[in-house]
Amino acid sequence: MMNWKRRTEIFLRSLFLQACWNWERMQNFGFAFCVEPGLRRIYTGEALREARLRHLDTFNTQPYLAGMIAGVVLRMERVAANGDGRVERIETLKRALATALAAIGDVCFWAKLRPLSVAAALTVGSVVWVLGGAARGGFLAGAGVFLGLFNLPAVWIRWAGIRLGYENGEAVAAAIERMNCQRLIGRLQNAGRVATAVLAALALAAWPLAAGRGWKEALAHGMIFAACLLLQAHPISVLRAYGALVAAGLFGALTLQ
Repeated sequence: MMNWKRRTEIFLRSLFLQACWNWERMQNFGFAFCVEPGLRRIYTGEALREARLRHLDTFNTQPYLAGMIAGVVLRMERVAANGDGRVERIETLKRALATALAAIGDVCFWAKLRPLSVAAALTVGSVVWVLGGAARGGFLAGAGVFLGLFNLPAVWIRWAGIRLGYENGEAVAAAIERMNCQRLIGRLQNAGRVATAVLAALALAAWPLAAGRGWKEALAHGMIFAACLLLQAHPISVLRAYGALVAAGLFGALTLQ
C-alpha cells in the first residue's frame, strides 16, 4: 500500500497537472511530474530515466481524475519492476483509462456539478441578499457556496483516486463500475434541475415584493413558475400536466384572495 507521505506528494503535484499544457502532447509534463516521486521509489539509474521518458508521451484526461490513473500506473510500474508484468501494457492501459475517465469526468464535473454549483450559489446569494438587505452579504454567501460545492468533491476525488488506482491496479475498471457513475450523473442532473427551478421561482417572486404587493403574491408567482419549470424538466402525461397546472393556478388564486 502507498504510504501517506508519498500519496500526499503525488496529490500536491497533481494540482499542477496542466501547468505545462501544450498542443503537442497536452498534459504529458504534468503527468510525468505527478508520478515522478513514485518512480523514484521503484527505479534507480538508467531504469529510472527510461521510466521518466515513458511518461512524457501524449496524455490527456479530466484533471480531477488524473490521480486515479497515476495510482494505477505506479502499481503497474512496481509489478513490472519485479518482473511480473510488461512495460508496454502500462502505456496501453494508461491511454485507455485517460479516454474513459475524461468522458466520465467531463460529464460529472463540467456538465453537471458546475451548473448545479452556480444555481445553488445564486439561490443562496439571492436569499441572503433579500433577507439581509445587503448585496455584499449575498455575494459572499453565494461565492462560498459555489467554491465549497464544486471544489470539495474535486479535491476529494483527487486524493481518494490515487489510493483507489494504486490498490486496484489493472482491476480499476471494476472498481469504477461499482461506483455506478450513471446513477451519480442522474442525481446531479436532478439536483441541478431543482436548484434552477428554485432560483427561477425566487427571481419571479422578487418582482411583487419589490413592487410592495406582499409575500402572498410573491409566493403564488414563485410556486406557479416552479411547477411549470419542473413539469418541463420531468416530462409526464398530458393529463397529469394539465392537472398540475390547474392545481397551481387554483393555489395562486386562493393565495391572492
